[in-house]
Amino acid sequence: ENCLSALGTLVLFEGAPFGHLPEVGDRPALLATFVRSLPLHEDEAEAQVCHDAFCAMVDAGAVDPSACADEIVRLAGDALASEADGEELLTPAGRAGFVRMLRALVGGAGGAAA
Repeated sequence: ENCLSALGTLVLFEGAPFGHLPEVGDRPALLATFVRSLPLHEDEAEAQVCHDAFCAMVDAGAVDPSACADEIVRLAGDALASEADGEELLTPAGRAGFVRMLRALVGGAGGAAA
């Protein structure tokens, strides 16, 4: 999980110091791997950083939520359910971000967005 957080911090997240370098390689593949590897559980502080950053990437348009809708539903469900078990994987901003994404996905699928 720390390696995944380092990948995000160095390459994927907003302001990442190496994200613009061509040597980084296939950024979409790295992003897909990052998303598939979420949610983080072992280190709550790292989990919160990564989950908040993922929400920020969606909000900034760096991640198309409709292209990874299944992953968002899986990730949000897992992270929110983990809170019921006493894990603090989300900050209030992260929780709000996932709720926003889920509402947008439901609204985009013809449901009523609240």
